Amino acid sequence: MAVFVLNYFFLFATAAVFYPYFQLFLKARGFSLSQLGVLLAATQLAGIIGPLLLGRVSDKTGRSRLILIFCVSASVLVLVPLNFTNRFAAFLPLVIVVGMSYYSLIPLTDALSNRMLSDPDKNWGRARLFGTISFILVSLLYRFSHLIDGSSSRSILVNQAVVSVVYFGSLFLLPGRTDTEEETLHLAGGRELGKTFWLGIGIIFMAAFSSSSYLSFLSLYLNQSLGISNVSGMYALSALVEMPVFYYAGHLIRRFGLRRMFLTSFTAIVVRLLLYAVFPSRPAIIVAQLLHGFTFALFHATAVRYVSRIAGRRRMGVGMTIYSALGNGLALFFGSLIGGYIIEAIGFQLFYALYTLPVLLAIIILAARGKRIGIP
Repeated sequence: MAVFVLNYFFLFATAAVFYPYFQLFLKARGFSLSQLGVLLAATQLAGIIGPLLLGRVSDKTGRSRLILIFCVSASVLVLVPLNFTNRFAAFLPLVIVVGMSYYSLIPLTDALSNRMLSDPDKNWGRARLFGTISFILVSLLYRFSHLIDGSSSRSILVNQAVVSVVYFGSLFLLPGRTDTEEETLHLAGGRELGKTFWLGIGIIFMAAFSSSSYLSFLSLYLNQSLGISNVSGMYALSALVEMPVFYYAGHLIRRFGLRRMFLTSFTAIVVRLLLYAVFPSRPAIIVAQLLHGFTFALFHATAVRYVSRIAGRRRMGVGMTIYSALGNGLALFFGSLIGGYIIEAIGFQLFYALYTLPVLLAIIILAARGKRIGIP
């Protein structure tokens, strides 16, 4: 438990730089919104392929630590040449490497922790909570200091490198090799998980597609609509409300069931998007960020619990990889791919209103047929 607490803590220190500032890193290199949309989509597509490939390698070899070391190293080293060019053709293959490596870190860690922790339904959320604590602390550090400049790609690169070196050291606390003989018997993968699992992934996909509107474009929205360049404070606020949700998520799911928790998180996504769309002001944005505990923490915890129930611990690695890569990653890819073009055509406010439609469809399907597709 202590090993994974530390690992999550330092992993999400890197996330506190990467997720808020990678969009601004690309913007600082001089790309248009449509080009940014393509680059972000390519990053997300690579974030689908990477976990699927590397998760399979991890399950087959048991070398999770070595793969995590490779991923964090590659994700930082590739940023160096990106800082010295603004050619779109050169950027595209390099951001693919960043996506494959960085976006593999969290699902590989989630799969490893769910495999190794005792009583993962209870202890995973509590270990993951320290990732949120780290994200908040690092975000607040950047909010109230001048350590990072969101308009400078070099500043973002340096700060990403510093936190990644610390995380790199924490990886050596993990076991060098894990016994995966039982898991490798199930690498036939998704076909064994059955129709119920894939229907659930489809519903998760629709909600994640809607979420891509702020996961991929929130920093740009804050910067262009409200003139906020130091976005860490807003991200710290949203992360703060994750903490109690992650801690009590297991209790809430056991008491109210998967379907009600999914419906709660999906409804919160709709409200959050409408706040961005209808009230582009600081007070409304603060309220929207406070919904993050439901739109992300409860959503993610419920999805992990769903995967755990359907796949079981023996197939947790495969199930988590599919959930991360297809349920989330593919949705973020399509959402990012078309998002930049939509924003250029109709602006941020109508963009956020339009992106309520997929999650509204998910709510209708889940409310009407949730029990029949294995989400009681």
